[in-house]
Amino acid sequence: MNVTPSHSRSVLRQLLAYVLRYRLPFSFAVAASVLVSLTSAASLAMLKPMTEAVFGIEHNVDNWLGQALAPVYNLIAHFAQDNPLGALIIVCLVFFGITAVRSVFRFSQVYTTHWIGNRVILDLQHELYDRMTGYHAAYFARHPIGGLLSYYTADIRLIGVNVFNSFSQLLLDPLTVIVLFFMLLALQWQLTFAYALMAPALVVTVRFFARKNRSASRDAQDALEDIGSFLQDHFRLIRVVQAYGMQGAQRSRFERGTHSNFNAMMRKVKAFGLSSPVNELIGVAAVCVILMLGGYVIFVQKSMGRSDFIVFLGVLISLYQPIRRIERSIQEMQHGLAAAERVFEAIDEDATLPEDGAAVPVAKFDNSVAFEQVSFNYDGERNVLDAVSFTAARGETVAFVGPSGAGKTTLVNLIPRFYDPTEGRILFDGADLRSLNLLSLRQLIAYVPQEQAVFSSTIWENITCGVGSATQDEVTAAAQAAFAHEFIEELPNGYQTIIGGEDGVAFSGGQCQRIAIARAFFRNAPILILDEATSALDSESEQRVKKSLDRLMQGRTVFVIAHRLSTILQADRIIVMEDGRIVDSGTHDELLKQCALYARLYELQFQNSDAQLSAELKQTE
Repeated sequence: MNVTPSHSRSVLRQLLAYVLRYRLPFSFAVAASVLVSLTSAASLAMLKPMTEAVFGIEHNVDNWLGQALAPVYNLIAHFAQDNPLGALIIVCLVFFGITAVRSVFRFSQVYTTHWIGNRVILDLQHELYDRMTGYHAAYFARHPIGGLLSYYTADIRLIGVNVFNSFSQLLLDPLTVIVLFFMLLALQWQLTFAYALMAPALVVTVRFFARKNRSASRDAQDALEDIGSFLQDHFRLIRVVQAYGMQGAQRSRFERGTHSNFNAMMRKVKAFGLSSPVNELIGVAAVCVILMLGGYVIFVQKSMGRSDFIVFLGVLISLYQPIRRIERSIQEMQHGLAAAERVFEAIDEDATLPEDGAAVPVAKFDNSVAFEQVSFNYDGERNVLDAVSFTAARGETVAFVGPSGAGKTTLVNLIPRFYDPTEGRILFDGADLRSLNLLSLRQLIAYVPQEQAVFSSTIWENITCGVGSATQDEVTAAAQAAFAHEFIEELPNGYQTIIGGEDGVAFSGGQCQRIAIARAFFRNAPILILDEATSALDSESEQRVKKSLDRLMQGRTVFVIAHRLSTILQADRIIVMEDGRIVDSGTHDELLKQCALYARLYELQFQNSDAQLSAELKQTE
């Protein structure tokens, strides 16, 4: 990726906007930086009386520097006249005092700038989290979890280390350079002008290597994101890798990713490694030229005192380090700016569901959910749903069946607005979902997915989903209704037991699913979505979970993606889907007679004898 200067400035402006949220601390840091720079210049000015005291040079108070040092000369005249040692002691005491004051200002500057930097990192983390939490499901379908995690780990860390660790120096050093440069101008403007001629060459080399550094950093971070996503999938599916002997193929993919990262890292090293010696060479050449010209000014023109030239030389040498630190900080910042660029791209992503400022809060569900000619696609080309229309009345259980890829999960995901239809509309009690307040809409929906939807947290927090006002009776009642209370009570910490994680308890799939069902009971929402909630369970766990679901479905409007025969038989209506379209709908018996696709699915998935079917029907009653 080529990084243009305008793009670089844009990222810097975005970061600066976060910094300026803290105007008062920032102003304090700038003031402290100015005072550090001024006291640094004052320390260098002490070279004049120090040199005069050591070498017995008659001090000159006619120029500006001598006039500025008048208080020091007055102290010398008062306490140590005609006493070079006494004069040197006074100069050293003044120098120590200036340094002590500068140390206080320096600590204040460093502490404040790092506080601002860490606050900006905190703000970025929170804003990134808040933005991503509101992104629609299609965004997460496009981005692997490993890549998303890298924003919060590698990228945020690089911004902190490479941008804000340099923030203190980049605030102080330019001010120091400006103060010292004006001090040089006041001492000898011709020599200063000659020294300044090296600035264009320095700027060109810094910008050149900065662009190279930033581009390589971005490539390295992209490669790391790919490696993280690969490793997450690899270890999540390690049994599949081992069972199918995929180690060689996976190793090749891993090697390609790591070599890509290695090459990008070496480009970073090359750019960073070349920038310092090239700029050092330019700086040393400039100093050598000034020394030769200075000799001409002192020995030939005799237009400058020797003690003044020593001060000039001291200031010139002192300029070298802050200029070099600025150059080095700019190069180091490129890694952080590349990371900031990625983070801002994620923050600025247009992936939130649009919500009108006048969206209407909804407090209850009275009548129906209706799909009117709803179509949906993920990529803007092929429709996953195509002109789907049906109405689910309050209290009705509607099941969706069809071959894999028919669009069943996509359809039910439109009800809580995980996505919005590409065409058509969904009506909630006659109102378009897009006109309703999103949070209040989702409060009326309970969702039990196919996968184990439990957090690495306590059972209590898993059931209540962060509701701080929940009572023990409410949580216990929800767990009892889900047939989960019994095994929870057997745990040493009961409802405060942590699930998963390094210190958590490992639960079976059936136990996790019953906790998820208890969560739905606790919400007590009028609409329930079951996305193949028992398909991943063994037969024994399925029967226990099924009892919980039977209770949960009573008195609610239920949308269920059918996988088990018992769930289909309970439905008031079964909608058969294929290729994103509704093929037919009706009861189980009606569809067996009138829908060839349903009959075929039934034969393939539910080949049971009449006796088995009767037994299963009795279990569902």
